[in-house]
Amino acid sequence: MKKKLKKRIRNEGGGKKSSLEKMPEIESKFLEILKTHTAGSPQNEKIIWTDLTCLDIVKKITEAGIKIGRKLVRKLLKKHGYKKRKIQK
Repeated sequence: MKKKLKKRIRNEGGGKKSSLEKMPEIESKFLEILKTHTAGSPQNEKIIWTDLTCLDIVKKITEAGIKIGRKLVRKLLKKHGYKKRKIQK
């Protein structure tokens, strides 16, 4: 037999809100910066990448007056379908 779960101590939805929820302008600035630094595969339109590193993107967004970290940049890259690409020698 399964035990019944106890009543919740904390309310749902509690905790720290994400930076994207608090400052929606981060995402628009992110996309604006990547607009000129995006490339893709000619065979598959779904595969896109950027020539900027996460740190480069952080620096460009910080110059625009928005404080952001590399972890959030990685989340945004994943959310918008950007893939990592290694340069072949």
